[in-house]
Amino acid sequence: MIDRCVVVNQIDTATAALKVAGVLKTIAGLGLSVVTVIHQPRSEIFQEFDDLILMVPGGQVAFIGAREDAIQYFLTQGFMVRI
Repeated sequence: MIDRCVVVNQIDTATAALKVAGVLKTIAGLGLSVVTVIHQPRSEIFQEFDDLILMVPGGQVAFIGAREDAIQYFLTQGFMVRI
């Protein structure tokens, strides 16, 4: 059962998205779990995430772990990573 839930959908501007990411980070700091779906976030927003589950088409998991480990993981898999 979900006691409390916040739903945010289709943030229209990059500035608003960064503010929402900051609010979600604050909520997570209170000890609450935050789950979000985001498509191609700006680097400033990506930096707000602690842990990631990155999925590929078809729903398969490509990476699960700490955000700071993701770049190194993809480099070791032969991908070029832009920062």
